Amino acid sequence: MPADRTLGITATPTLIWNDGTYNNIGATMAYTQTSSVPNMPNKVDKKSGQIDLSHMPSNSNYTSNVDIIVTLDASALRDLSGNPLPAQWSQVGDITSWTGSPPTTPWCWFCANPPPGSSQYNHNQIDVLNMATVRNSDSVVFIDDNTLIGTGNFTFCLGLTLLLPTGARYFITIDPAIVGKGVTSK
Repeated sequence: MPADRTLGITATPTLIWNDGTYNNIGATMAYTQTSSVPNMPNKVDKKSGQIDLSHMPSNSNYTSNVDIIVTLDASALRDLSGNPLPAQWSQVGDITSWTGSPPTTPWCWFCANPPPGSSQYNHNQIDVLNMATVRNSDSVVFIDDNTLIGTGNFTFCLGLTLLLPTGARYFITIDPAIVGKGVTSK
């Protein structure tokens, strides 16, 4: 019986201190594809985190379902004094301010296109048939992509919670995309 494909990704955030306080923090994220079974090279863009599943290699030992494991690497996170800053994938209760309804799975959820960066873009959660997310631990999020071949593009949002020296939690949204699924004989 064919098995699901797997794709391992490490996400390494770096903070942007917009005003030199703990009140206005942004982040950039670097992504590294760490594994794939079967071998599916270059599926993750290092800067944007976009996952391109449009040309997965044909292999009768595997289904078109993809189990995506996103591991948080907090090694580059520093507070205002340069000390290591703890962080984790968000959990219920970490979002304290949100316009509209906050996502029910704040560690990872799907939102409507257009792609990130568009002036019309928002982070409101949508349901995607045959897609689910699980927060396996503070540093591991699992995306279970069981969508059909030919399914369109989806933007997924990762919720990152910083544990500030003040004792407060600070929520940041990171928003890569998954590009439509397809299998090729290449």
